[in-house]
Amino acid sequence: MQGGWEVEIAEFGKNRDALSDIGLTPKQEQQLSRNLQRLGEHGTDLDANYFAKVKGSKDGLWEFRVSVQDCEVRILYKLVNRTFVMLSGYKKKRKSDLSAARIRVAGQRLADWMGHA
Repeated sequence: MQGGWEVEIAEFGKNRDALSDIGLTPKQEQQLSRNLQRLGEHGTDLDANYFAKVKGSKDGLWEFRVSVQDCEVRILYKLVNRTFVMLSGYKKKRKSDLSAARIRVAGQRLADWMGHA
């Protein structure tokens, strides 16, 4: 744990995790990994543009927002103590990409994670 913060990519089932469905290229994955490492080092001290509260979330979810090689990536997460629990990632192409269904799935994943943590 660097900087007193931890980033955990929640796992769901065999060979699946919160980032599995994003569909990034290897270079984009590498850039995302660097951004997640920075999050672990600096936590909430990163620029405010990296974070946005998820409207309509009953679970207090937030979005981690990064650009990787001309692609806007969003990861829904919950901050539990000093751990960023990454729950669901996607490519943002339009405002409607953050649907109620996606928020609901992230909430279910959070409940599963809390049950196994």
